[in-house]
Amino acid sequence: MGTQILASKGIAVSLVNVLCRPVGSFRLVGREEPVELIEIVGKAEGVKDSKNLICKTFAHGLCAFQQGDWHEAAVCFQRILDNYGDDGPSKFYLELAVAYQESPPLYWQGVVTFEEK
Repeated sequence: MGTQILASKGIAVSLVNVLCRPVGSFRLVGREEPVELIEIVGKAEGVKDSKNLICKTFAHGLCAFQQGDWHEAAVCFQRILDNYGDDGPSKFYLELAVAYQESPPLYWQGVVTFEEK
């Protein structure tokens, strides 16, 4: 996903003074149940306003994506890339949102499935 640090949501609950952003629900190879993942962005204190805006816009895009609103999701992720440059999770979801607009999954539950490691 082009991030520095990913962790499960369960791990993130115990973190203090850390800015995290949810990056979605994933069905991983070898696991039946989806895993909620978060990106550890950095220390909460001293975070630039731009990071907070990226996290807010990303959260809106992720919500749209999970609800199957591929167009709105793509707009959000593209806005992040246009305004703030390189952002791995936004690139990842933009590519999926564009692909899903053309060929939506048959059975969508808001979970991204990885077929291989």
